[in-house]
Amino acid sequence: LPAEIAAIAYPNKAVIYDLLFRAASEALLTIAADPKHLGARIGITAVLHSWGSAMTHHPHVHMIVPGGGIALDGTRWVSCRPGFFL
Repeated sequence: LPAEIAAIAYPNKAVIYDLLFRAASEALLTIAADPKHLGARIGITAVLHSWGSAMTHHPHVHMIVPGGGIALDGTRWVSCRPGFFL
């Protein structure tokens, strides 16, 4: 999050962190479902980091996603292109 929003997040953690997780996951799910990119439903594991390496308040999310997903019709696995996720 930009510093200006991180400052708002500090006293409002539940609301802002929820928005951060929602925005990040919706972005990945939307792009992955687009047939121009992957055309599949993906899984996501997300972890919140609230401090940066300089030990200052710096909320951000790290996400792990598989190298593909289930086709939108649910019939098969769709692999990503070699070396790329989307």
